[in-house]
Amino acid sequence: MANRNAVIRVNEGRPLVVSHTENTGTPTTGSEGTSVSQESPEGVNAVISDEEQVFLERQAAELERLLPIISRQLFSTDPAHPIADLPLGQFRLCTLLHKEGRRTMSQIGEDLGISVSAVTQMADRLERAGLVERTSDTTGDRRNRYLRLTLHGRSLMQSRTAQRLERTTEALRQMTVEERARLIEILDKLRAVTRGLFPAPSDEEPAPSVNGTPRG
Repeated sequence: MANRNAVIRVNEGRPLVVSHTENTGTPTTGSEGTSVSQESPEGVNAVISDEEQVFLERQAAELERLLPIISRQLFSTDPAHPIADLPLGQFRLCTLLHKEGRRTMSQIGEDLGISVSAVTQMADRLERAGLVERTSDTTGDRRNRYLRLTLHGRSLMQSRTAQRLERTTEALRQMTVEERARLIEILDKLRAVTRGLFPAPSDEEPAPSVNGTPRG
């Protein structure tokens, strides 16, 4: 197969060209004499140079800095929005019901990783706030009790989603079509990688935040 060249910048911006031969474990030398390993069959470098490791760590630090900032800027909740006042647990429960529809108390407990008694306590508070309601199974066992969002609860969750989409759309509008497509491609790749490396809850939505400060 043809070699692939990746250009990275280290040491005051000087380019280091690293040549990769597919599916071999043989080290090659970059344009400045730096030894690196080739990709393994799994696509992961087993050994990298000290320079490349430093550069990788700098990239990781920059990603760690940027992602929370972008998330807060796009997805923080308007302080005037009623959802902004919800504690983390109640917010997670409403988010679950908004995505999945009605759920039994035990299902919610399994989904959120909490006890049924904790679910019941949150459901009581949310019911008093008019955000959720308890219902019975009208087609099967009437002993099955479900929790679902009320019309008011769904309206609030939908308006919050609309706010997030409006902000994200406006931000993407500042980018070209090619940049947007590449961004989505890279984020999908990052999500797939992190799913493989780290356990759930990787897909869990973060708590709402007010003025950039997460609620917890």
